[in-house]
Amino acid sequence: MYLFVGYTLLFIPLSLKAQKPVADSLRKIAHSLPANDTSIFELRRSLVKAYIPFNADSGKMIAKESYRLAESMGYKRGMVMARNDLAGCYWYLQMYDSAIALSEETAKTAGALYLYKEKGIALRRIGICYTVKGAHDKSLPYYEQAIDAFTHIADTSSLITLYGDLSRTYNQKADHGKETQYAFKVMELAEASKDSLGMADAYQGVGNIYLLEDDYKNSIAYVEKAVELYKAYKSPADKLGAAYIFLGINYTYNQQFQEAEDVYDIAMEIFVANNMERLKAILLENYGWMYMRSGQYSKSNDSYEKSFPILSKLKLNNRLCNAYVDYGESLRRQGKYEPAKEYLAKAIDLGKQTGRGDIVLDALQSRYKLDSAQNNMASAFVHYQKLNALEDSLYTKEKEGQIKELQVKYETEQKKRQIVEQKDEIRFLEATGLFKTRLAWAIGISAMFLFGSAYWYRSYRFALNAKKMEEEFSRQLLISHEEERKRISRDLHDSVGQSLILIKNKVVLHNDNNTVNMVSQALEEVRTISKALHPAVLDNLGLTASIKKLVQDADQHTDIFLSEEIENIDTIFPKEHELQVYRIVQEALNNVIKHSQTESAEIKINNEENRVIIQVIDYGVGFDLVEDTETLNSLGMRTLKERTKLVGGKIEIDSIKGKGTKITLVVDKPNVYA
Repeated sequence: MYLFVGYTLLFIPLSLKAQKPVADSLRKIAHSLPANDTSIFELRRSLVKAYIPFNADSGKMIAKESYRLAESMGYKRGMVMARNDLAGCYWYLQMYDSAIALSEETAKTAGALYLYKEKGIALRRIGICYTVKGAHDKSLPYYEQAIDAFTHIADTSSLITLYGDLSRTYNQKADHGKETQYAFKVMELAEASKDSLGMADAYQGVGNIYLLEDDYKNSIAYVEKAVELYKAYKSPADKLGAAYIFLGINYTYNQQFQEAEDVYDIAMEIFVANNMERLKAILLENYGWMYMRSGQYSKSNDSYEKSFPILSKLKLNNRLCNAYVDYGESLRRQGKYEPAKEYLAKAIDLGKQTGRGDIVLDALQSRYKLDSAQNNMASAFVHYQKLNALEDSLYTKEKEGQIKELQVKYETEQKKRQIVEQKDEIRFLEATGLFKTRLAWAIGISAMFLFGSAYWYRSYRFALNAKKMEEEFSRQLLISHEEERKRISRDLHDSVGQSLILIKNKVVLHNDNNTVNMVSQALEEVRTISKALHPAVLDNLGLTASIKKLVQDADQHTDIFLSEEIENIDTIFPKEHELQVYRIVQEALNNVIKHSQTESAEIKINNEENRVIIQVIDYGVGFDLVEDTETLNSLGMRTLKERTKLVGGKIEIDSIKGKGTKITLVVDKPNVYA
């Protein structure tokens, strides 16, 4: 389940009910001031911020008026600030591309005028727009540039907000090492500046870290502290509501479902009262997840289905992708497999579009479980392969950052000890001395070694299990394939063949020789196809005679001179293995006929004391084993190798270009038949 932590608003913290009368009062005052007074410009900016939440179009119009006013006064900084306000209106109206374009121009202008605060605001807004659009990799450089701008003017409050943005963005990218790093940066700055709301943000970050470690008790304790600070210092409604959502997530993980429902209800009241559709949709998604975890599937389904149209309308593709995969998993648990497939497919498609590999991974895992429950092993294997490939890809991408992530975790443990030792828990980031630092490094190095060993062992076991499953699937697939061929062969012989014989007999009675010949030819073709599908001679005469018959037929119907030295190998292998040996020889002969361009070939079978050796040799064109990888990895060659595995044998392919090819199959005799 993807964790939600809300974003800090860029606008003043007034409830919607309070903002409208404030906005109306500000408008009256603005009309009473001289048009060229700088105070009216500042008043208009306040008016924009007041109007945005309930009438962003009016805010946009006033922001444009403010820009024209600043331009007429030659007030360059005012022009930059007005453009930032206008970009804020675009953001609130979800005109993200317009907000990005305007903010990029504003950041350049502000930089040229050395207006670092305005530059930082513009850059941060670009980052937020890309984050909302799900383009997290694009958002990160803008956040970092904004940090540089605010660092230049030592704006600690803005830096706290930006480090919080980075922590939340890395959370959405599932990079929990960097998420942790920036969460502690927020706490460090908030503590140093005695910023209570910043500390509340930091508490949420620490709560999220504890949650990642499955320490729900401590996570809940820190998030409850954050909620109390938000309430005490009258934080914006979106922050308080988001904190309630996060608290509900913790309660859900800790199986305190009633407590989770209670705080979700409080959050819903906040969002409905303030007309916050985005947060309302996200809350509905979290309701659905909580009800699914508690087994209340009817309520879960209702919550998810209510969230989809809002998430889609607001283009919150990250959240929509997450909702699809959770809803698909919920339907799978309910046994509603077909609709579950539909939503899991949506999650996979949207996850690929938004670069959410972790969500695609969850969806593939649910689909694999669903196919297994339906005993659809072919589809299950396909999704298992995709799951395996994607998991390997994600591990590769994260490998470079794993050591750094470990170090951050050990610093987290160090900070936990500081919390216990200090009377004031807020100041747990102070230095603990040279001895503890060295101890932390020793623990870190040891743990990194243990982690590396565990990671290697896990990868080895995973690869081993994947290989076993692939081999078992191949075995079942080939067996099922042979059973189906046998059934079709029997049906052709017993049904179509008999019908053609009856037709032939009736036509003979009417002395229609042309029709008799046509029916005879059709009957012969049916018999040929039936024999090709399943060698009845194998059941009737045994493996040795079947292979000899195979060679004789090939010799009669081709221009290739075929010789054979075949010793008796009947009753050596189980019936299912005899069929695979027959198919291997058949496939090897087919390759000789189709590809070798040889004039002669030979088949040798030696029955030795502990093993059977089969060789198919031609003296044709051959191929280069090093350069011609396409031939070596063709479907026919792969099938030969798979069938060889099924009989527990070994196959060797030797070929020289211009001199021919030799295929050697070595199969040990089973003890029970020795």
